[in-house]
Amino acid sequence: LPRSQYAAVNDRVSKITVRPSEQRLSDTLHCCQPLGETYSCNYRYSTIYIKDPVIDISCVTNGDLDSMTCRWNNLPIGGINFMSRVADLSCDVMEEAERVGVPVGVARQAKCESSGYRGVKSCNLQPIRVTSCYKLWMEAKSDNSTRSHPVYITPMDHVKPHPPSGLEAVSMPSGVLMLTWVAPELPIYDMQYQVRYALSTGRAHPFWQVLALQTESWAEVLEPDVCGVYNVQVRCMHINGSGTWSDWSHLLYTTTHNSRAPDQGPDFWRVFQEDPASTQTNVTLLFEHPPIVEPTYCVEELVVQHQDSGGTVTEERIGLVSSYSFEWRGEVHSVTVKAQNSQGSSTRNTHMTLDR
Repeated sequence: LPRSQYAAVNDRVSKITVRPSEQRLSDTLHCCQPLGETYSCNYRYSTIYIKDPVIDISCVTNGDLDSMTCRWNNLPIGGINFMSRVADLSCDVMEEAERVGVPVGVARQAKCESSGYRGVKSCNLQPIRVTSCYKLWMEAKSDNSTRSHPVYITPMDHVKPHPPSGLEAVSMPSGVLMLTWVAPELPIYDMQYQVRYALSTGRAHPFWQVLALQTESWAEVLEPDVCGVYNVQVRCMHINGSGTWSDWSHLLYTTTHNSRAPDQGPDFWRVFQEDPASTQTNVTLLFEHPPIVEPTYCVEELVVQHQDSGGTVTEERIGLVSSYSFEWRGEVHSVTVKAQNSQGSSTRNTHMTLDR
């Protein structure tokens, strides 16, 4: 405390003015002596209990509707009890009954534990009655007449649902991404949904775009890139906005719509790099992908086919790349590059024959 808040009355009595916290049940007073840059303090000298502090208690009901976890900030868990009283009434009726001095329901102490966040504690109520009203408050263990201002909560109004399941996404030839999913089994009420999607680029943090809120378990997205692969997720909450958003669903990668195989493979240029120390030559192919006039198919990968002088044919899938390199030892060697998707490979392809 700053010196302006205390003064000596006589040799044995001091007068102290404190400004108690509005968010704690009590403050503890110690008498301390300066000791260098620190202080040497005695045991607790006095506890100052605070009448009706307003403590921010927030609760979340799990998606199975069988437990409710309540959290608050800045209270030492060792000095308080988290109390609850439940009644099969609406919270308006229960609060009015309590206001006129008619207690309803049975009070009980909840099981509490540290949540892992500094200064934050939590208590779990289980089992629960999801449509009943819960009166929640804090009590000082050493003085149960010291209580926080109560809050009244109906668990069904504070549900965090499980995320939607069965998410499916298909890119259509019209340039529309069709999305469907399945709502969680509980709770049984109408949901609103939020969909986010991003072009898959391999980055750790995709550039998400979020659709307007949906009330049906499907959505359509206009795709800027009909042959692109997208990351898609969906989450849900009560349609009236009560409760909490669910976690995002599992990350889904879209599949492109292919009604047929690609028409032709890419054109390419070749670049030679001789190695004077050996008989090998490094050959690099630079690809030019042909434009897709009608989006009835997409190229999902390139396949390089090698044929050596003995007639042996090998193939290598190289993905959608702009260049590809291999070593040539000087013998007759043929190379063909094909475009491929889920329906097959192109039949009109560019061929190259290498011969010293």
